[in-house]
Formats: sequence, structure tokens, C-alpha cells
Amino acid sequence: MRALCLSLCLCFVAGCGGTSAQKGTPASPVVWHRLGETVQCGDLSVTLDKVTVGTIRIQVSKDYAAPFEGNPAMTCAWLTVKNSSATKKYDYPGWPRSQLLEPNEPTIMTDEFGNDYRPYPRMAEIAPVEGASGDSEIYPGKEIIDTVLFKPPVDAARTLRIQLSGSTVGLAAPICFEIPRSAIIEN
Repeated sequence: MRALCLSLCLCFVAGCGGTSAQKGTPASPVVWHRLGETVQCGDLSVTLDKVTVGTIRIQVSKDYAAPFEGNPAMTCAWLTVKNSSATKKYDYPGWPRSQLLEPNEPTIMTDEFGNDYRPYPRMAEIAPVEGASGDSEIYPGKEIIDTVLFKPPVDAARTLRIQLSGSTVGLAAPICFEIPRSAIIEN
């Protein structure tokens, strides 16, 4: 993890802005990435591939997935994290798990009405969502699929913004995505 932080903290910060480390210095402007857009930093890249709303299944074992207990509707952000290095392996805690490690740098989803939708951080301790990798290491030239689960948005919401903790991939600022409701897959 130390190698991840040392090499990636030196790269271009493509995040949401926020407070500056130096007093009196204005925060960097907010950069909202679109669905499908890749955010690159060092050897790792992050892409928000899709957002779904509905019930999910948990991968209990290699060959068996089961409905999540109680089967509540959830918003699921599907992310691809790719390691383009030819030689470095990266430890990757994932956004659900990083919420437990870095509670002061929240991963959150909001809408245009100011509603906050916090992630379900404990889901990662149970099992990955069906179709997600669940891996905590990314080998050279490989990628993993990660998911972040939120409560579903209010019906009137037409724009969702997902702010991911940048420290998960070694960034100083969060990674932000803006998604129109029309791009969200209802299942």
C-alpha cells in the first residue's frame, strides 16, 4: 500500500477539488467526469462503467450467488480499476472497504436536491456483488470490477453525483462522476 501511495500521490490530481493543503490557497475547481470516462493517475485508471438501481445478488461462492438478505433496492455503481504497469502489483482496498479505513474522506452519492446517499460500507465484508471481482490486489496488466452500493435516489432526482474517495487509488482529491438519471439502468 505504501508503494501505491508514494507513486500515485505524485501524479496529476484529477479530482473534485475541495480544501487546499495551504491556507489561503483556493481549492482546485470541481471536475465532474461522465459515465464511461476514464480517470487516469499513474499506473491505475478508474472508469465508472454503469449505474444500476434495483435488487442485487451477493456472490456467496464461485458457483453460487444469492439475493441480498431482505432484497432492498440499491443503487450500484460499477467501476473498472485497471493496472497498466508491466511490473507493479497494487494493493487495492476498494471503495466500500476504504470507507472503513478512511471515514473522514467519504464516498458519497448526491442529487440536485442536496440529498446525500451514503454507501453500504459493510457489504464488502460480506461478499462481493455478483459480477464484481472482490479482489484486493491488481496485478500488472490486469483489471478488476468493483462496486459501491448506495440507497436508491428519490424519484424526482434527474442528476446523480458520485464522489469517490481519492485516497483509495492514491489521489489527494476525490474522483467525481455526474450521471443523468436517463443513463441509470433500472432492474
